Amino acid sequence: MTIADNELYENLLADGCDIVKWKGKYQYGVRGIQSRLRSLGLLGATSHTKRIPAIYLNGCVDDRLAILQGLMDTDGYADTRGHCSYCSVNRGLADDVQYLVRSLGGKASVAVKNRKSGLSYEVNIRMPDSGITNERLFRLARKADRCKDKAYNGGISDVTRRIVSIEPDGEAECTCISVDNEERLYIADGFTVTHNTHIVRIKAIGAALVGYPGIKILIMRKTYNELEENHIRPILRMVSPELFSYNNTSHLMTFENGSTIKFGHWSGEESFNEYNGLEYDWIFIDEATQFTERAFNFLGGCLRGVNDIPKRMYLTCNPGGVGHAWVKRLFIDRDFKRSANPEEDENPDDYTFIFAKAEDNTFLLKSSPLYLKNLAQMPEELRRAYRDGDWDSIGGNYFPEMLSGRNVTAPFKIPQHWTRYRSFDYGLDMFACFWWAVDEDGRCWCYRSFEHEGLIVKDAAKAALDHTLANEQIIATYAPPDMWNRQKETGKTMAELFLLNGVNIVRSDNNRVQGHMVMKDMMAPIALKDPYVQSLYPAGQAPDRLPGLMFFDGCKKAISDLKAIQQDDKNPNDCAKDPHEITHTVDGIRYFCVTRVISGEALPELQPEDDEDEDGDSYEHYMCGDRADARYLL
Repeated sequence: MTIADNELYENLLADGCDIVKWKGKYQYGVRGIQSRLRSLGLLGATSHTKRIPAIYLNGCVDDRLAILQGLMDTDGYADTRGHCSYCSVNRGLADDVQYLVRSLGGKASVAVKNRKSGLSYEVNIRMPDSGITNERLFRLARKADRCKDKAYNGGISDVTRRIVSIEPDGEAECTCISVDNEERLYIADGFTVTHNTHIVRIKAIGAALVGYPGIKILIMRKTYNELEENHIRPILRMVSPELFSYNNTSHLMTFENGSTIKFGHWSGEESFNEYNGLEYDWIFIDEATQFTERAFNFLGGCLRGVNDIPKRMYLTCNPGGVGHAWVKRLFIDRDFKRSANPEEDENPDDYTFIFAKAEDNTFLLKSSPLYLKNLAQMPEELRRAYRDGDWDSIGGNYFPEMLSGRNVTAPFKIPQHWTRYRSFDYGLDMFACFWWAVDEDGRCWCYRSFEHEGLIVKDAAKAALDHTLANEQIIATYAPPDMWNRQKETGKTMAELFLLNGVNIVRSDNNRVQGHMVMKDMMAPIALKDPYVQSLYPAGQAPDRLPGLMFFDGCKKAISDLKAIQQDDKNPNDCAKDPHEITHTVDGIRYFCVTRVISGEALPELQPEDDEDEDGDSYEHYMCGDRADARYLL
């Protein structure tokens, strides 16, 4: 290090630096700094190659100010008027200084100077008149003194932001960006939000190199190709090769300080075994809506360890995809699960959402100027999702009818004379049960729902009965055909087990495409003639038509899942078979709709079987399956 400035030398001593005199006239060494420079990839860097490491560019305010002060003390200048500038032969370093100034609320522009010695770059700086002023750009007293009580101190003329007047300018929809995470790390060029993957890379590298030595980080993408393109290659380029080793087989990046970054992709069921028992301090899930809720919860279980490093999971994503429903539930709707055991409840404080639109990504718009134009030419639902960040407008949604909200209403008292039904889909992973009422127009109202995981048949039947009121006359409970499959262990069907536990079920039709098309048809408006439904509206304001399939707004999961379920990629006439956690709900609704009984509809008579019992009913026909007939509805 060359120091010809006594004041700078004294400041370094005052800061506790261990300085050793070298042979040269103004040459000194600083003990302990070599290893730090090596860890940052700066050892051996020249005037033309040195840069400010990303971890410092995106550090806290005090750290960014300290870096800027050090640069200004050495290569900064303050003229007699208090005008401040920084000069370098390195355009990259000049850009870094500009970035620091802007990040601290100031203005900075880079001017190219063509001197005899070659090109140089001058960063002209003006800081606000409060907080960090031009004077605070320096620690050296002689430079700071030049900025005191000067016109340029604070740059009041064009830096300070003040309200001088307020005038009405009409009403319009707007979007607010709320930064509510602990690190406040949400800045980019021009200090708007940057690209998701860039944030992931910067944050992971910073934590591994400086923030938490010895940290274990996992970065996840859905596929390896996406992982390699968006994270592995960029991160390997961003970090000096001297600082890490990389295992191309295990995709593990190991740093000199013991930190590791594992690059992983989710290959389905195999991944549950691959990551079972592993421990990480931080987990990044990039494009989280490509993951199922089951995968998300499983990876959350890998956040553990005995060290003092705070355990964090960071998600980036856009609307749409198989995980849309659970991401929207947790981060947009903030609809958190509650249970009998408070320790199992989802804690709202654990989930923070930062919203951004395409226009906020200045990096992307600079590199792809036609991006917004291309988005504008997409179908409306895709444009609203990808450009406007509309989580209620999902491209490829199988039931876009649900997005308008016309099929959802506030609860009201169900008339006693309306016919009532139940329907459900059952599995150990989810029991989804629904209560229905049919009005005089044949309109079907889902007025209650119940969803719960891990229920055996006995408990599922009990839940169905417990949530049915004493005065409710349920004339049929529709269930999937697999309830009539005999169990190898007992020889009994699920239908028998439900019957033994007090719930008599009727086999539903299981034609998926037909059932889903029936649901879509029922969602369409039909004439409103029922006097009771008309009376629910103020006089003269009842609509002429109302959807044939309606949901009380308390059936939150049903509504959310119908909004989220996507078209099948291979069969657009059918809906997707994943994520599995939302298909139970859709199927339970489908079983009712496809076997629904509309007022006035004639029911086919059951033809007698050869193996009738003494009562004239076929046991196999009743227990092992056929479509519902009039006798089952009595």
